[in-house]
Formats: sequence, structure tokens, C-alpha cells
Amino acid sequence: MDMDLLNDLIDEELKEANKIYPLFQTEHEAYGVMREELEEAAEEFRNIKEKILQDYWKLCRNSKYHLDNKKVTSRLLNKIEQLILDNLKELIQLGAMVKKAKMLNNVEKGVNCGE
Repeated sequence: MDMDLLNDLIDEELKEANKIYPLFQTEHEAYGVMREELEEAAEEFRNIKEKILQDYWKLCRNSKYHLDNKKVTSRLLNKIEQLILDNLKELIQLGAMVKKAKMLNNVEKGVNCGE
């Protein structure tokens, strides 16, 4: 996995967020926003886990059903794939908020953090 690509996605998310929302004013505000993003990512991860460990496993246990119902399997795998993308989006947003919190830290120290 190209870490530069991931970092670019986080930077782009931060850029878009900064167009809409001002810099954090306090560490408490930064914490609140990061916690919200973390909770959203955790919820998405729980959804992935549930679909794989419960729903996909049910198909696997009954291999005849699994093999005979490719549409059901395909829909479930598509749902899992979408949940993974949703989770990645939440993690990118969390990464952007961490960088935004770092900007608050730099402002407090008198460092010009720019955009």
C-alpha cells in the first residue's frame, strides 16, 4: 500500500474540511471531533465484522446454499466491500482531524501552519 497516496487522501480531506470549518479553538474541541470520527469508524468496522463473521459465515457453513445462491453471495460481498470503503472514508476523516489538531498545537507554539 502506498503510504504517500493515503497521506494525500488525508491532506485532501483536511483541505476540504478547512474550507468549511475553522481551525480548532481548543484541545477539547479537537478531542470531541476526533472522538466522533473514531466512533463512526468503529461503527463501520463493527458492521464489517458482523457481515463477515455472521452473515458470510452462515453462507459458508451451508456450502450448497452458498454455491447455489451466487446472487445472495454477490450482494453480501458487495455490501462488505462498501462497508470497507465507508470505513476507509471514516479513517481518512479521522486522519485529517488529527492533522487539524496538530495545526492547533503549532498555532499555540507560534508556528505558521498555513493551509
